[in-house]
Amino acid sequence: MATKRLHLMLNDTLKAALAPSTQRTYMKIEPLLDQFAAEIGQPAFPTSPSITALFAQSLAKKYKPSSIKTLMSALSYKYKIRGYDDPTSSFIVRQTLRGLSRLQPTIDDRRPLTLEQLRHLLQTASQHPFSQYQACLFRAMFTTAFFGLFRISEITGGSKDNNHTIRIQYVNLDLQKGTIIITLPSFKHSSNTSNHQVTLFRQNPAICPVEHLAAYLHMRPQSSHSELFLQQDGSLVTRHHFTDTLKHCLQAAGMDTTLTKSHSFRIGGATLAAKCGMSTEQIRILGRWRSSAFTNYIRF
Repeated sequence: MATKRLHLMLNDTLKAALAPSTQRTYMKIEPLLDQFAAEIGQPAFPTSPSITALFAQSLAKKYKPSSIKTLMSALSYKYKIRGYDDPTSSFIVRQTLRGLSRLQPTIDDRRPLTLEQLRHLLQTASQHPFSQYQACLFRAMFTTAFFGLFRISEITGGSKDNNHTIRIQYVNLDLQKGTIIITLPSFKHSSNTSNHQVTLFRQNPAICPVEHLAAYLHMRPQSSHSELFLQQDGSLVTRHHFTDTLKHCLQAAGMDTTLTKSHSFRIGGATLAAKCGMSTEQIRILGRWRSSAFTNYIRF
């Protein structure tokens, strides 16, 4: 009985080691393995490196190489957590993934936002049909996302995985120094307690994240929600609301809405940092990237 209880506690502990978003991703591997096993008429787990390579190849009928790599990471975890030899690290599987990437290279066509485009967005956010509060809110969100290189999940709420959303108690305004320091207890790929700090500095008044965020903080309503950005009634600003508002502002400014997305703030911020002479390592730390993949965002 004691052993069974310890096993249950261990399962909870192992589950806690994975971020909620990672848990949801890893759960997708089970039905895919079942479907593949039905197709080939033999077990798909555990199995040999050659069958695992065939599994990766079969995924290419539906998924992009980047998604296949994520699914293979989920499969690798499934092997390792059970103490089995992991065929996903074998030569034939690694070569299969490399070949799929070369046959179908992933092209990120999202455009970086420029300073001039940011200026136009802020102007349109100040116009009808937005209220004074909404204008103040989205000017703060746009500039914070751009200069802080924030992901949309870090500035919006209401998602299943909102562990990384900026919280009001971790925002420190220092008008004398002209800075706002935002502490992130956690972020994508971080350890459980990162306490990473993002500092926003004064810029030209029209696009200044410190001024716009300070103005918003003055108007922010009291709410039971601790997320930084809220609607006037105290409810959360959802991802859907943010993207809809961004699309409206882009259209009003006469800008492209197909390639300019919420991630364009982050891409644009990274590109601006590179233009200003920041090193690759400085940009990596600023954007909280774990690998060098972010260099794809830097576009001149």
